[in-house]
Amino acid sequence: MTTFHTKEILRVLTGSRAHLTHREDSDWDYRGVYVSATRDLVCPNFTLNEKGRVHTAQPKGTSWIEGQEVDSTTWEVGNYLKLAVQSNPTILEVLVSPMVNFTEWGRCLRELFPHVWSSDRVYLAFGGYAHNQRKKLLDHKLDEDEDFRLTARRRMKFAVAWLRVLTQGITLLKTGVLPVPLPEHEREKIMEVQNGRWTVGQIVDWGQDLLDEMAAARKQCDKRVNPEPINGFMADIRQAHWTIEETDDA
Repeated sequence: MTTFHTKEILRVLTGSRAHLTHREDSDWDYRGVYVSATRDLVCPNFTLNEKGRVHTAQPKGTSWIEGQEVDSTTWEVGNYLKLAVQSNPTILEVLVSPMVNFTEWGRCLRELFPHVWSSDRVYLAFGGYAHNQRKKLLDHKLDEDEDFRLTARRRMKFAVAWLRVLTQGITLLKTGVLPVPLPEHEREKIMEVQNGRWTVGQIVDWGQDLLDEMAAARKQCDKRVNPEPINGFMADIRQAHWTIEETDDA
């Protein structure tokens, strides 16, 4: 079995605890970025299987751990930046969320935030994420053996994610800042939804208002990806990590 060497350069707290919308029993969600040894990426890594057949192996682009209380997902830096330039909201949040662990390379990665997003992609990606959460909210049905209160709580989790990501998208398009957490006055309103003080009809109406506002903000924002600093960062980090030993600092 081929062994690939990696080093974590950034880990952040995400989810409800980063957004300050968590409950006492909420999970701890982490996202991170690691760098693979450049040698592992560019060399064929030929190996023989049990039948003597030759095949090649490559480092994984994503790694995740899911548990009852902790959820952790990490991306190889090259794969991460491919997703970042698509303005994926989950990916972009890694560059602005509270840091748990980081190296100098991780700090430099976060400095790329102004360069990786574009107004067109923000509108599409944030709107797409919001649409999926809206669909989950409206399609979620009570199972026969499921507690009604748990179902209601799960549905409101979808609602919160829907409204939050639209609010974030609006702020990003208007100010260039991706807020984590949201400002207190916006967060308090979303917490009312989470606590069941809004009807589904009211939530749907608010969500549509936010989508309309994001569309209007998109028309006023002509922001494009700036490839030069991204390419420079990737060239530097690949050159610095031709090999990675267990004792190396990334």
